[in-house]
Amino acid sequence: MLAAASATSAAAPAIQITSPAPGTTFNTGQTINVTVDVTAPGAFKTFALIGSGELGAAQPQPAGTTPPSFALSIPANLQPGSYSITALGYGPNSSIVAQSRVLIQIENPSALINLITPSDTLTFEAIGERLPLQIQGTANGGAPIDLSQSPQASFTSSNLTVGAVDSTGMVTAMGPGSTNINVSLAGGGNAAIPIHVLPPAIVPSARSIALGDQPMGATGASTSFTVTNMLSYPLNIISVQASPGILLSDECVSSSPIPAGNSCTVGLNFQPLAQGVYTGFVSISNSAVIAPTRVALSGLGTPSPGASAIIKPRKLDFGTVHPDHSSEASFTIRNTGSASLNVYIASASVGSFSVINRTGLFTVAAGHKHDVALTFSPTEPPARKGAVTRVSATLNLTTNDPLHPSFLIMLSGKVK
Repeated sequence: MLAAASATSAAAPAIQITSPAPGTTFNTGQTINVTVDVTAPGAFKTFALIGSGELGAAQPQPAGTTPPSFALSIPANLQPGSYSITALGYGPNSSIVAQSRVLIQIENPSALINLITPSDTLTFEAIGERLPLQIQGTANGGAPIDLSQSPQASFTSSNLTVGAVDSTGMVTAMGPGSTNINVSLAGGGNAAIPIHVLPPAIVPSARSIALGDQPMGATGASTSFTVTNMLSYPLNIISVQASPGILLSDECVSSSPIPAGNSCTVGLNFQPLAQGVYTGFVSISNSAVIAPTRVALSGLGTPSPGASAIIKPRKLDFGTVHPDHSSEASFTIRNTGSASLNVYIASASVGSFSVINRTGLFTVAAGHKHDVALTFSPTEPPARKGAVTRVSATLNLTTNDPLHPSFLIMLSGKVK
């Protein structure tokens, strides 16, 4: 009986990009032909295909008896690199019912044969400082095009004790000295870019710190590292700053000036603002050099069993608003679990929409709720007098709910 019940149950609405396959490489000026597989076609009204960045969007397709297909033209002057294409299925009320995303690679073959590298030495003022290589080629017509993010370019260091380089061309100063970063293109072309790392003014006791696992939104145990003045005269620690998710308990600034050869201590606590892998840094600026010294941080934000979030509504319509006027709307966060629910809203404003009562990290107790109020305050009038312009944005929030690590709130309004 269970098998029979399963056979007669309706499939959940879903869409899946079946072509192109993830990682497929296209050239600028080509057309990307996209096919999509659809389950429960009756749940959809229209389909759309959106490309990231300047890749653009394809013509929307109405739902029908056959799965939708799209043709997306790649601009001839598009920068090489990784791009995403996302197929969206909309329901009768224009809400997103399902979506599918695929990453592709885009290249510009004409640029690969004309490699242009920087003529000056890349100089680093502090160990741990990171600078990107600027590798360019010439596209059709001689216009420069950035090849730094092209998968056709590969990078190696002649001396890893001086400088390291990753697959994107980001160079990290590892120790004082000089060396070359070698650039090779798959289609031919090689170059050596000289780099120079100055002796350090300050040296941290650790170049990287593993912070371990910590529940999202909870504060972990304190850890610390020291910073030593390597110069022959006192220097000031101007500022100590950390990535979001790090609480500084001792900024080392109050101990300045630091005598020659002496050290100060930087203390910190890990408070992840999302579930998943965390990477960040502590940046230390001093009076001797412009470039700050960085200490890399890593950790993992984990869920909290017992926390359970329900958010309604997930789509807010602020109606029609005249420029320099405003309209308010709100959504409710309910904690239906048995443990505290931690919620993080990173930004107080998204375009013309602003959160007016609560941002950052906050807690909703078990069995309680919290209303988040927003305002829509457009400042620019429509392009044409008497016209109505639709404005939309997405508010992202993260939680420690094991089943719902993040939520997207769709915001929309009209300007008249």
